[in-house]
Amino acid sequence: MPVVYLSNKDSKRKEVKSSQSSQNKINIFEINNTKKSNSFLPLKRNYNYLANQLAIGIQTVMQHSFQRILERVLEGIRSWGEGVSAHHFHPSYDKSKMEALFHPKTIAVIGASKRENSLGKRLFENLTLLDYKGEVFPVNPKYEEINGSVCYKRIEDIDEFIDLAIIITPAKTVAEIIRECGQANVKNALVLSAGFRETGEKGEEFEAEVLLEARKSGVRVIGTNSIGFIRPHLNLFATFSNQRPKEGSIGFVSQSGAMGEGVLDWGNSQNVGFSAFVSIGGMIDISWGDVIHYLGDDTRTKAIVLYMETINYARSFLSAAKEVSYSKPIIVLKTGKRQQIENDSSSQAVSPIRFEIDEDLIFNAAFRRSGMLRVDTMAEVFFMVEVISKQPRPKGKNLAILTNANAPAQLATAMLTKGGGQLGQLSEKTIESLSEFLPKGWVYENPLDLHQFATPELYEKATEVLLEDTAIDGLLVILAPQAVSKPTETAKNLLRFASLKKKPLLVSWMGGDTTKEGRKLLSKAGIPNFQYPDAAAHIFNYLWKYAYNLKGIYQTPRISDSMKKNPPNRVTVTQIIANARLEGRTILTEWEAKLILAAYNLPIVDTRLALSEDEAWQQAKAIGKPVVLKVHSHSIINKSEVGGVRLYLKEEQAVRSAYQEIKKNIEERVSPNEFLGVTVQEMNTHDSIEMLMGSKVDVQFGSIIFFGNGGKSLQYYQDRAVALPPLNATLARRAIEQTTIFKNLVKTEDLHEPTLILLEQSMVRFSQLIIEQPFIKEIYLNPISVSRTEGVSILDAVMILQPNEVKGEELIRLAIRPYPSEYEEKWILPKSKQQVLIRPIRPEDEPSMAEFHKKLSPQSVYFRFFHAVSLDQRTSHERLSRICFADYDRQITLIIEKEKEELLNTNTTQNEIIGAIRIIKVHGTKEAEFGMTIVDGYQGEGLGFELLNRAVEVCRSEGIELLTADILSENRAMKRICEKLGFVMEYNSDEGTVKASLYIQNVFDSEDINDEEE
Repeated sequence: MPVVYLSNKDSKRKEVKSSQSSQNKINIFEINNTKKSNSFLPLKRNYNYLANQLAIGIQTVMQHSFQRILERVLEGIRSWGEGVSAHHFHPSYDKSKMEALFHPKTIAVIGASKRENSLGKRLFENLTLLDYKGEVFPVNPKYEEINGSVCYKRIEDIDEFIDLAIIITPAKTVAEIIRECGQANVKNALVLSAGFRETGEKGEEFEAEVLLEARKSGVRVIGTNSIGFIRPHLNLFATFSNQRPKEGSIGFVSQSGAMGEGVLDWGNSQNVGFSAFVSIGGMIDISWGDVIHYLGDDTRTKAIVLYMETINYARSFLSAAKEVSYSKPIIVLKTGKRQQIENDSSSQAVSPIRFEIDEDLIFNAAFRRSGMLRVDTMAEVFFMVEVISKQPRPKGKNLAILTNANAPAQLATAMLTKGGGQLGQLSEKTIESLSEFLPKGWVYENPLDLHQFATPELYEKATEVLLEDTAIDGLLVILAPQAVSKPTETAKNLLRFASLKKKPLLVSWMGGDTTKEGRKLLSKAGIPNFQYPDAAAHIFNYLWKYAYNLKGIYQTPRISDSMKKNPPNRVTVTQIIANARLEGRTILTEWEAKLILAAYNLPIVDTRLALSEDEAWQQAKAIGKPVVLKVHSHSIINKSEVGGVRLYLKEEQAVRSAYQEIKKNIEERVSPNEFLGVTVQEMNTHDSIEMLMGSKVDVQFGSIIFFGNGGKSLQYYQDRAVALPPLNATLARRAIEQTTIFKNLVKTEDLHEPTLILLEQSMVRFSQLIIEQPFIKEIYLNPISVSRTEGVSILDAVMILQPNEVKGEELIRLAIRPYPSEYEEKWILPKSKQQVLIRPIRPEDEPSMAEFHKKLSPQSVYFRFFHAVSLDQRTSHERLSRICFADYDRQITLIIEKEKEELLNTNTTQNEIIGAIRIIKVHGTKEAEFGMTIVDGYQGEGLGFELLNRAVEVCRSEGIELLTADILSENRAMKRICEKLGFVMEYNSDEGTVKASLYIQNVFDSEDINDEEE
């Protein structure tokens, strides 16, 4: 028997028949409920699957009502034949349709009514009696006219093109109305009707029919169970609600109609205005991502507020949020906790670690990853809207407090530190400046207490000095009304700082009438004021965390040379998984699991396989240290519970006895067939910390990664952080930093930087494993030994596969699109015959892109940007991060990477970028624009033609139908390349430019052409 060991510690075509007989005609305009039902809320979990399942299939083990809806819809869509595309499963964002929805010129109200107290009457009056400038057409066969307007029998009787159909008829009629809307070329439908999935099986059937007809006809649907939407500046009240919100700059989107009405009512009482209110309802089609997209484009909207219970279309949601949050704050109030990731019963039965993953952790990870800010109360929502819109983002969490009383400052300090913020250390320069106007012997501490000397002038001088301190990230000025204080005069003296915008300035003018005028002055100037100092400190904590999360999204990650040099052995992993599935197994042995981890270069404790007693001793002797024996079995996971583990074995007799004991235990307690041998691994005797890392599939976000304390400590507490793959080094570090164990160990220096870097690398490699091996359903690595001296070592591993009946197209996809490795390809330069790699750009490429720009001649820069752009401008982090950290669903930059000749024989792996083409999808369309640059020394080698040709193929794969570029007339080389590839050239002599356009034929178009030719 050969020695086997493992150790890598150092390294529209066919119609679907309607489920209702065409002979069973129903009156689609009878609706008796005068009160809007909100009964879908108790079944909010049913929304979880919509995105993933429509896009990539049904996860058959899930047994809730929406699964049946999706099964019907998918079956119907797939029956249409070869012309089906991903768009039919989940249409991409279409800017023109969203504009027609939220700024319609023509509206049809299907179910408009004259009946008193009916929702149809109230809705129609809201649209026609409040000065809305568009045309509104009532549709109801029961009436000839409503309120003086001609009433139509059916929507196709209206001569005008309809932008928006608002449907308020019984649930069983909605699908047929959607079909008629499609025939009448209606772009959008707002479904206010109730009676769908929240009512049970029949309602599910109605909802499936609605969604199927929407997909078939191309009508976008918002609802069901919506109370409508409001655009105050348009006097557009597409709702039966009586609320009349003021015009403002907040876009408010609510999943709950009741919560939405409450917030609008509160806003009127507080003089808070809105650019839009959207009740998103059941999100059968149009969901969070679509509305965030639209409000992101809306110039009237300065901040977006979401009241959220569940999500669907997770990838669309996070993609839109990441893009929009860069320029507009998105503040989320999330409710509806789900205490544990939902698994099917079979997976729960084999889960080796019984712990809960709070849904809040998963949502928090998603919000952080996309730059959104989550708050806990509605009051905090509007506090943060004001603060973020009026104050700059802090660079860190160090706050200075200036006060005239100690107690309020201590109250603020306690709240600050409780939320993770800290008091900044005053610099020597700051102390020196303060000493120029404060009495001798003053105690220069933070908080800085002015005591009885708190005159308006001293407040002003101290504020100026503290704002100049580079170690201070924000300033809170507190004024408690006292006999000598002058709140109004002090406020006046601080007004000049409102326009500086160097760092956040918050104030707390405590008290009532005596400080009222001062508060008004400060608020009017744009300085946020809080009546209580602890509230101000709490808001500062939100502010620095918001800035921290945004920074993390675009922070350049560390490049790991070892990861670049040692790619995964994917062939080995594929074979292991294929063999297990062929044998009908869903549980991998620990040995197989560690082989997979080793293939992805994760640090494994020295582990060897022994199939006999003699082999066990030979392997133990080869290790040369105390060892652990564990049962090797196809089905046993919790080895200790069945007597399948023996620890700290040093002598031969101890090893042999342990082998026989384990064998006997398994044969007696489980089955003789389950004992296949043992694994022999080095005993961990180091002074180390035990941690845990793993992954599971969440029904909303796909695979997630969790990290925290492990080993024996799990008996006493559970400390968890959650991250969404894919990860880079920066994102991995941010996930680690979320845990309490990290915060405690860093303080005691038990976790130092080299060890943290090893943890980062392990998480990044683990993320890659999860992305590339979707048939692995669950992974548990516990414990993981983390030591200052010995680094990181995985001691035990469990992997559970997807059930064999689950096919590839049925897997839940990741919430964030991973690196598109399918666009990687090697190429040989025609002249020099050097090998290069053409691939999509990564965040780690930012330094190389900066070097790339240094090699461009002034003419190359002029041809690319149409004017001179300085090197500092081109290589700024803000600009390059928007390229390197791109959302691949929005833009893809292909680079040509060449290994540096002078680095071939060194240990570094930094390569040279010699060409790049950036493909940016035009938001809400099927068009894209490109810009391309080749380093001067490599021009004339054919790189430009090859790169643009690859870009065209990428566009074809991504569903882009039109690719364009603006080119300077004198850029003859670029014009020749475009002409050679079939671009149509349109000259503009006035501007000296050429518009190059290429219509790209996709797969379905070519099939249609072939059919016609035949």
